[in-house]
Amino acid sequence: MITRYLPVFLLLLIAYKGNTQCFMSPSQVCAGACGPVFYLQSDPPGTTYEWSISCGTITNPSKANPHIACFNTPGLCTLQVIILSPGEAPDTCTALIEVIAHTESFISENICSGDSIEINGTYYTEGNYHDTIFGGSSLGCDSILNIEVTAPIPDSAFIDYLGCSGDGYSIAINNIFYDESNPTGTVYLNGTDGCDSTIIVNLVFQPLSSDTIQYLGCSGDGYAVIVNDILYDEINPTGIEILTGANGCDSIVYIALVFLPPTIDTITYHGCTGDGYSIIVGDSLFNENNPSGTIVFDSTFCDSSIIVDLTFDTLVPSIVLTGNQVCAFPLGMQYSWYNCSGSFLPDTTNCITVNGVGCVCVIINTGGCIDTLCQEYTFCELSCDIISPLGVCTGDSLLLTATGNFTGSANLDWTIMTDSSTTVVLLSTDSVWVNYYSTGCYSIDLNVQDLGCVTSCTDTICVIEKPLADLCCDQILCDTCATISVWLAGNPPWNIAISDGTTIDTINGITTTSFDYLACPPYDSLVYYSLLWVQDSTGMCTGGIINDSVSIYLEERPVASITVQGDSLCAQPSGFAYGWIDCQNSSNLSFDQCFVPNTSGCYCVTVSTLVTDCIDTACIEFILSGTSSPGELNNINVWYDREQHSVLIDHHQKSLDVTGIQLADVLGRKIMPESVERISDEMIRIRIGDLTVSILYLSLYSDDNRTGKVLYIPD
Repeated sequence: MITRYLPVFLLLLIAYKGNTQCFMSPSQVCAGACGPVFYLQSDPPGTTYEWSISCGTITNPSKANPHIACFNTPGLCTLQVIILSPGEAPDTCTALIEVIAHTESFISENICSGDSIEINGTYYTEGNYHDTIFGGSSLGCDSILNIEVTAPIPDSAFIDYLGCSGDGYSIAINNIFYDESNPTGTVYLNGTDGCDSTIIVNLVFQPLSSDTIQYLGCSGDGYAVIVNDILYDEINPTGIEILTGANGCDSIVYIALVFLPPTIDTITYHGCTGDGYSIIVGDSLFNENNPSGTIVFDSTFCDSSIIVDLTFDTLVPSIVLTGNQVCAFPLGMQYSWYNCSGSFLPDTTNCITVNGVGCVCVIINTGGCIDTLCQEYTFCELSCDIISPLGVCTGDSLLLTATGNFTGSANLDWTIMTDSSTTVVLLSTDSVWVNYYSTGCYSIDLNVQDLGCVTSCTDTICVIEKPLADLCCDQILCDTCATISVWLAGNPPWNIAISDGTTIDTINGITTTSFDYLACPPYDSLVYYSLLWVQDSTGMCTGGIINDSVSIYLEERPVASITVQGDSLCAQPSGFAYGWIDCQNSSNLSFDQCFVPNTSGCYCVTVSTLVTDCIDTACIEFILSGTSSPGELNNINVWYDREQHSVLIDHHQKSLDVTGIQLADVLGRKIMPESVERISDEMIRIRIGDLTVSILYLSLYSDDNRTGKVLYIPD
């Protein structure tokens, strides 16, 4: 490896300076550089712009800002903008920028074949390359390197050999032996030019040629063949002969003669003495008196034989009761057990375990013979246990389950204390539900009778008070998260689980009776949070929730803007509440999204959310070219009357011509009012019946107008 170092050049720093006309641009850049260009003047509304550049490209050529200019062609570059303001002559701003070309240099190096050279921190093998040193020229622009790396052709020699496999030829070069097991390789020697010279070894050992003589026949057919004066037949069916081949190496002949025996089939039967089984094969009858034999049939290839083997067993079964074990004999048979009522048991071994008083039977199968024996037994080893939780909370139901080795027909009698003076007796059930309403510890007794055997077991249940929790409160907020207060009672620490209807959040180890939970649902959505369970340090029960649900509604603050559509001013974005005012006297002009001024001047609009009244304001200077009349529904007041549980609509002492009224909730579902009453020409009352805490959307219609209002119905 060869290392070369190049000098390090400073990067040209491009400085932006103020233009005396109207925009800021660089005075000197490197070719291919891109950067921002800033327009500095403030022009009247309606002004357009025409940007141009003689040496490259510029973004947003028809806007005041922003711009990214790319300077691609070296030399003196002209950057220009033409400003076209309404009612004024075009104005032109121009800047000249010097675009500096990149420097270029050539490097040529020689290396040995397979080696590499380091140039400026990069390794190069043989070939032609281009590299860039960023900021490497004397002016700070990039420097281009053209690199040529050449390697002379190494000296080489060849040692070739052609022989036969197994002839023992070998050669040693630089203490390395080359033979049939290591036939090829490359040896490197030091050359006169400092680079390696090579010797390439290639030894070829030709394989022995081979052939195969195969034959498939029947035993005794007399087939034979002579190879290399050797006789091959049924007595000597296989062998290998070596002959001289055409390539000078040996030729191998493999001999494989196969003489098939006659085909054989077998007929077997396994039965019992006296079952009468028999079969005829050819002209011969085989049965219990003639159970075996061989019949030979002639075939078109080799003879076939059928072997007959009939077996007739003699079965002497027995059954023995020892303690709680019932065993069937003889061993090694197939066993099927069932009780004396006819129900099969899962046991398949020769012995089963019994308990109580009863009777079992077994079917013994030898594979051919079958017999059945039965045995009565008496053995009592009855056990029971009661499965129950460690404790229970007041008012909760408790499941008690009986377990043991008793059967499904056992009699189970429960005696259960539910408080200090009440005892419940339940019969013939393996599980019971019990309700506890008083704190304390109470006994449970179970008596079991099964198959003539009797046993009993007992347990104790302790009852404690429930932990309590309370959520507070419903909230409607703007641009923030909501804090839900959780009030706790019981034995600290507490664990709670709270859900927004989609996910569940579990908080463990709460040590204070008041805990603040931070809720951040998506904006513009109503989310109901509910407390799923609360658990105190006893860990024995959950529940006891006083108030487990609150509603959280968050709205994102809108960003207001105004667009001009002919003689109309329209507020953006859509879907909010709007309030238009005159900049001079702040008087209310309209509550619609679009407003038609009747005079030129300054106008502002407030854009607010429908529920939480998140507000943003935008203003505009407007020159009027025409007018139109706003709708009569814009100047109405709407509010909630708590005493009458109704919505009141007032039109400021003007006749209110409303042709349609519609109510909807926050999910857009229509709500039917209980009644609609016209109190006077200027006022309407809408009674909302049993509607509870909610947010209402009120839409009012006239023949030529429509407006919408939002109301919050408190608790």
